[in-house]
Amino acid sequence: MNSRTIALVLQTLRFKGGIAPAEAQRAWAGSDTRGLVQLMAAEGAEVWLYRRLKVLEVTKPEVFLQELRTAAQRVAVTALRIDAQTAAVMGVLAEAGLPCVLIKGQARRAAAARYPYADARGVVDVDLLVPEGRAREGWELLLRHGYERCYPEPTPWTVVHHLPAIWDENRISVELHVTTAETVPSGEAWRRATEGSDVVTWDGAPVSVPGATELLWQALAHAVRDGSKGCRLSALLNVAVVLAQEFPIRWDVVRERIASGEIRDHDFER
Repeated sequence: MNSRTIALVLQTLRFKGGIAPAEAQRAWAGSDTRGLVQLMAAEGAEVWLYRRLKVLEVTKPEVFLQELRTAAQRVAVTALRIDAQTAAVMGVLAEAGLPCVLIKGQARRAAAARYPYADARGVVDVDLLVPEGRAREGWELLLRHGYERCYPEPTPWTVVHHLPAIWDENRISVELHVTTAETVPSGEAWRRATEGSDVVTWDGAPVSVPGATELLWQALAHAVRDGSKGCRLSALLNVAVVLAQEFPIRWDVVRERIASGEIRDHDFER
């Protein structure tokens, strides 16, 4: 792998005005891809790159593409398992009349029809935002449905923006959030997620996902919080897929939140 390969990766991952298929096919056929699969996995971008190469009909180098396909499938299988767990949890909450909103990676996966490639983002758990006044009710309801704490008592729970993580026999962590960050009041988080939200069809049913400005902000905020590990390529792609569709973005709101200190220095330690 060399600098030309890295430049080619970035060209390939452009969602608008990127490299043309014929040019991509020629460039990738002669590229040095040694170590690239491992790099894409470290950057959380293996699914993004594999899907872009498929769209551009790149077929060589064959060994690299097969290795990338295997890596991408591994991420995709995990995401599908988490999709199923999300649907199950939402079903339990819906039967009790308890509202919730998809956030973070699961919101992006559900909104892929509006934001192509948004579902290429890897996910590791189920994140749902619920009204603070009903969060404990929802958490205890799930316990009655066979869920249990991932970290049993007497392990102290110090996180304040979501209730203790729980799971069932599938061992997929479920987090019921009362806010999206420690610095955001729960009522404000719920307002942001629901005002201007989009209703999309996911898993055969209508679900609510945050609008473009909120999806963009969530991506920016989490990229900063993960910055202690370096800004991974996936963080940039999470922003790029929203911007590529040219939905209206409230940049004034983004500037206000940055200026307010909503993302604090200690977030880098999380």
